[in-house]
Amino acid sequence: MNIYSNPENFGLTLINEIDFSSGSYEFDITAVWRRNSDGALVYADDAGCSCPGWFEGQTEKDVTTTTPADLQAHLEQRAKAAYADYSDDRWAMQIANLMALVIA
Repeated sequence: MNIYSNPENFGLTLINEIDFSSGSYEFDITAVWRRNSDGALVYADDAGCSCPGWFEGQTEKDVTTTTPADLQAHLEQRAKAAYADYSDDRWAMQIANLMALVIA
């Protein structure tokens, strides 16, 4: 059981995630949840090869509480750092879609 596959067991509801990896047997994910107890917005990052599952061993103690503005800045920073040879447009639509879910 992990925070991504079973967020309800950790008092969270998954909003969505963005995978900043190349998709070639790897993952580099930022997942965003809403904490059920108080409605707070939280996120966590995880990266690795395709062998382990996403967020293995992570719990609600490993998430970062954030605001919509700080989350957007974090996602934009991750997009810029992901791959220097990809334009920011690669991630712009995914970030916009995730942020629409956050503020809905």
